[in-house]
Amino acid sequence: MKTLFNMTTDHYDLTRYQNEGEFRQFMTGFDGIELMCFDADTENIIAQDMVVGLHTKMVNYWIDLWRGNHEELLREHGTAEQSEKYYGVATKEHLINSFKDELSNAVRYGAEYMVLHVSNSAIVESITRRFRHTDAEIIDAFCDIINSAFAGVKDGPTLLFENLWYPGLTFTAPDMTRRLMDKIEYENKGIMLDTGHIMHMNMELKSQEEAVSYIHKMLDIHGDLTQYVRGVHLNKSLTGAFAKEVMENPPVLAEDYAERVSQLYEYIFKIEEHHPFTCKGVKGLVERINPEYLVFEFVTMDSEQHRGFLKEQLAALEGLWR
Repeated sequence: MKTLFNMTTDHYDLTRYQNEGEFRQFMTGFDGIELMCFDADTENIIAQDMVVGLHTKMVNYWIDLWRGNHEELLREHGTAEQSEKYYGVATKEHLINSFKDELSNAVRYGAEYMVLHVSNSAIVESITRRFRHTDAEIIDAFCDIINSAFAGVKDGPTLLFENLWYPGLTFTAPDMTRRLMDKIEYENKGIMLDTGHIMHMNMELKSQEEAVSYIHKMLDIHGDLTQYVRGVHLNKSLTGAFAKEVMENPPVLAEDYAERVSQLYEYIFKIEEHHPFTCKGVKGLVERINPEYLVFEFVTMDSEQHRGFLKEQLAALEGLWR
């Protein structure tokens, strides 16, 4: 099992470190990082040998572009120009090429695996959780994209599909998990199980102990499908009460698309804690899964808070590697 933590090439994250050596010192005790690429790393903070995994950027809403449903695209974005701005190029081919570009990043860094999100949600759906599409619809369309993007790739990185709480892969419905694994034609595949995202599927959870029990229950019902869980994003997000409150009293969304996006991110940052998962049962949960890749995935304000979170998570797993 390789123990990693998440990192991005966003300017906000890179400027926490003076140089490669300082970041390498920060990594002491870990086998590497799971990297998400945004800005160019002009200061060369991230060296190739640090990167074990590549986390692809998430496109929240894509199903109507893939299906050519321009009426819904306009409903979401307001104008055709805004759709072009959101996707770069508003075509099916662009969706396929975006994954090819992420593969190029993974190859450039020598990543062993890539993380991909199997989900779709328009802005209003993300807040109200009243979705237009089923898990099966999203999984089938997503598999078509991935099978096109990775056709002919034989020796590429492992593809690990991450669960979310939008339609697609939620890891709460074994038949949908099997549907995804069966339909993905790429042989070297698996699941990146995000513990915080599973918690979002049960808004009644009130404690970390309840969350551990719930995740064990999801593993139980998946039976032999748990063999596909090859990675874990370890974190906790117990924000069900807040999510329920927003669902019952949703905000009035702005008419301007950019303002609606800001409202969405404000909401997401409130429900996605990405804090250490530290109760007594977490160590046993990780031991049960025994993933190839254990990723401490946190959202932090600065390197000091990040270091504190990493130490807190390590302490909760003390003795796991001894």
